[in-house]
Amino acid sequence: MEIYDPTEACPKCGCVDQEVIWFDHHVAKYRSSIPDDIDFLKITCGRCGYEWHRLPVDAKTGKEASVAKYDGEDLYYLLVNVIESEGLTIPSEADDHLMEATRAIAAENGE
Repeated sequence: MEIYDPTEACPKCGCVDQEVIWFDHHVAKYRSSIPDDIDFLKITCGRCGYEWHRLPVDAKTGKEASVAKYDGEDLYYLLVNVIESEGLTIPSEADDHLMEATRAIAAENGE
């Protein structure tokens, strides 16, 4: 997830009129697409209503904000949620490869 940039336009319609709401990590655990240990911002476009998430400007970056903090299974479910939130499906033949890849990513990053 990227750090919030107040000049960022809506990725759907290009509008810069936005509503930004901050959620602390206690709320994040109720949102399937957000890791449950980080604060985040929910941005809503003032024109089309599209919603997306960003990290607060003061968020930590680097390893503590990277995929390295997830084990393979957590990372797998995070990626599945992101993919499905975009209206996409994962073919069954690709599902095992995705799980294998996320375990390798976590192992490479010391989890």
